[in-house]
Amino acid sequence: MVVFKAAIAATLLVSTGAYPQTQVSSSQVRADARAMMEKLVSYQTVAGRGAVSEMAQYLAQQLKSAGFTDGDIEIVPAADSAAMIVRYRAAPGSAKKPVLFLAHMDVVDAKAGEWKSDPWQLTEKDGALYGRGAVDNKFGVLTLTQAFMRLKREGFVPDRNLILAFSGDEERHGDDQGAGGAAEGC
Repeated sequence: MVVFKAAIAATLLVSTGAYPQTQVSSSQVRADARAMMEKLVSYQTVAGRGAVSEMAQYLAQQLKSAGFTDGDIEIVPAADSAAMIVRYRAAPGSAKKPVLFLAHMDVVDAKAGEWKSDPWQLTEKDGALYGRGAVDNKFGVLTLTQAFMRLKREGFVPDRNLILAFSGDEERHGDDQGAGGAAEGC
């Protein structure tokens, strides 16, 4: 929750004035975020499994449901991975430099025998969430995506372009051009 609040605060720092306030209950925000996190953890975004592209497609669908267009979202295929770039466009005439938000969609492999629960299924125990990527870094992808979605739904118009760049090969040190593809697209 702290990272989610930080992502929204950072986004609002680069905004202009007021934007329409749409009341969304905090319980609905939590439920939506929890459902998305369950889905993100379920993707086995490990080198060689090809699930990074599937996860990027899912994220693109979610962002479109919030009002982003095909022209705002680019998925850059790379070997068995992908990168994703999302542009939250500024008000017309803005000349301010964009702000870039980064995260990676891939994770290190998880062997089920080394886990007390299924690593590809989000599990809650004693108020903590467990699952491969729950911390590194599907949570980062979740918070940034949710912040962009919520701001878009509320009618926020930034005073500069805001850009999400999600790589799919960070855990492999960017060796298949996924991270490079994301960087070039910005």
